[in-house]
Amino acid sequence: MYDRSGKQLLGVCATDVVLPEEFRDFLRGLEIGINGQAFVIDRRGQLISNSTDELLMVTEGESSRSIMALESRDPLVQSAAQYLVNRFGGFKQIEQQQLIFNLNGQRQFLEVVPFQDDFGLDWLIVVVVPEADFLAQVKANTRATAWLSIAAVSAAILLAILASRWITRPIMGVAQASGQMVEGNLLQRVEPTAIAEMNSMATAFNTMTARLHESFSALRQSEVQNRALIAAIPDLLIRAKHDGTYVNVLGRDRLQIHEPAAFLAGTDVFSSLPLQITEKRMAAIHKALATGELQLYEQQIELDGETHHEEVRVVGFGPDEVLIMVRDITNRKRVEVALRIAEENYRSIYENALEGIFQSTVEGKFLSVNPAMAEIYGYSSPQEMMDSIQDIRTQVYVDPEDEQTFITELAQHREVIGFEYRSYRRDGSIIWVRENTRAVVDDSGKVLYYEGILQDVTERKRIEAELRQQLEELQIEIDHQKREQDVASITQSGYFQEIQEAIADVNLEEFWQ
Repeated sequence: MYDRSGKQLLGVCATDVVLPEEFRDFLRGLEIGINGQAFVIDRRGQLISNSTDELLMVTEGESSRSIMALESRDPLVQSAAQYLVNRFGGFKQIEQQQLIFNLNGQRQFLEVVPFQDDFGLDWLIVVVVPEADFLAQVKANTRATAWLSIAAVSAAILLAILASRWITRPIMGVAQASGQMVEGNLLQRVEPTAIAEMNSMATAFNTMTARLHESFSALRQSEVQNRALIAAIPDLLIRAKHDGTYVNVLGRDRLQIHEPAAFLAGTDVFSSLPLQITEKRMAAIHKALATGELQLYEQQIELDGETHHEEVRVVGFGPDEVLIMVRDITNRKRVEVALRIAEENYRSIYENALEGIFQSTVEGKFLSVNPAMAEIYGYSSPQEMMDSIQDIRTQVYVDPEDEQTFITELAQHREVIGFEYRSYRRDGSIIWVRENTRAVVDDSGKVLYYEGILQDVTERKRIEAELRQQLEELQIEIDHQKREQDVASITQSGYFQEIQEAIADVNLEEFWQ
């Protein structure tokens, strides 16, 4: 203690605190396993305190000193201290560590925690726990578990035997019902059981048998329908092998075949067809089997001096068989010939017509024009006209009002009759045309294209204009003659004569004055 100036020493006050017993009481209260120890040492290795009753001081003559941890009578403390010295070469540099060492053949878990403060304390707190403290209960639990496992396995085996007998009984019922189904008796039923899973399987099995019965019934019905369908197909159906041998033949009575007896199972292509078309049939069979694609061709057969046309389809039917479908198309060929003749006649009319005939898109582009149409507009050919005119609205119509009137009329009535308008020719000259056009629509009413007939009425328009002019001139002449007659009639009247006589007596200068 110093005076107020801080220079004069007045005295010294000191307090001694005995820490080892305080530490010992605290360390004894710790639960460190069964045989674990905790002790505190300083950096020189002196034993500050531990959790046992070991003396911490030894007397040497009249003085005493703290014992070293290496001198401890507790084997666990001494062995732990010796292990730390051997591992780190002393206690000076030891930081917090978690280590394992052996003592009498048993592993020991060791943890070192440094403790320091601002007043110079620099201690090491060491805790040591034998591994046996952890494993004793584990081994006891392991032995108990082993016995319990043996008992559980034995009970499980016994229960499994009883359960298997309980379960296999309904399974055997399902197996017997399945055997009956294999023999053809589909109306089988498995009785439900108390086992939920087996009950579900029984329900599924019963549902399956019911559906199988329905499926087979539907299959039989489908077979009847297929037979009716085959009977309704107007084709000769032949199932043949790759070498042309017939496996099955249906519908021999549907075609005017030259030798019905030849179309029997076991015969072949060579015995049923004329030589001139046998090679074509075999080539189609081989190609259908090789490519898997439908082969289609036509053939002609002479029967009783008349040519019959037939359409033949050959398709693969398995790895080594084909299905051959033969249809008589004689009538269709006749119709095609008639249509071709009619088309040729129409084409002749189309090409040689004096009126212009055309087809155009909804957007205003020509699809086709005939030669007369091209000639009216001054083009050398229909193709040149179609290539040159890309927009009818702007390249053909002179007056936009005419084009708009035409479009409106066509949209409202789907046809326009006798519509006359001025139109541009190729050289820019203007002609008058008269057009009849109709819209071609599909089943839903959508316009597909327009088609029409067009005439050049320029000459008629010129004649009509001349006639109108002549009529107007004639009317003017008639009016002039009428006026002359009226004037003569007035001048010859007595009233006019009297007026003239009165005017003759008038002095005009005096009158105006």
